Amino acid sequence: DYGGVAAFGSTVVLPSAMAADTLEPEVDFKMSVVGPDGKPVTDVNGVVLKDVDPTREYSFGAEQYGRYTVRYSAEDTSGNEQTLQYVVNVEDDVPPEIIFSGEFRTQAKVGDILVIPEFTVSDNLGGEVTVYKYCYTSNGVLVYIPEGSDSIECRYEGIYEFRILAVDETGNMVVKTVRITVSA
Repeated sequence: DYGGVAAFGSTVVLPSAMAADTLEPEVDFKMSVVGPDGKPVTDVNGVVLKDVDPTREYSFGAEQYGRYTVRYSAEDTSGNEQTLQYVVNVEDDVPPEIIFSGEFRTQAKVGDILVIPEFTVSDNLGGEVTVYKYCYTSNGVLVYIPEGSDSIECRYEGIYEFRILAVDETGNMVVKTVRITVSA
């Protein structure tokens, strides 16, 4: 069992492996692990996993998001080489965070302007976050609020619902929903 997905901060165990050749008793067998940064990974015991003996079990911490590439290679004395390569993905599963600098109104009158308070959006990886703003009006219309705009006029009685959606580069998203009651 090899490859797959590992949680950030978890320990990945690389089980021992073996290689053999039916015609030659001697096989040069080695393993390397490269992290998402392109550098060799160091196991939990301080061994740099570059051309190491794969007949031993190794473990390393999933301390970076991205792809860890594990490569086994076996070569006989005639120069015939066989390789096996797989990846362990450490995926970002933390959604962005939306923080409002003020409070939403919870009550309004027909004709009032509802304003989304200023807010900031951040992501655990610091990448780009795309923000969408909508208002679901009391008459059942979903209104897109474009960038640079932050308000909508109350034209009908009922419940208005602001929905602010933030999506990070890896597809994690968060939705903040606020309801405002509009009366005549």
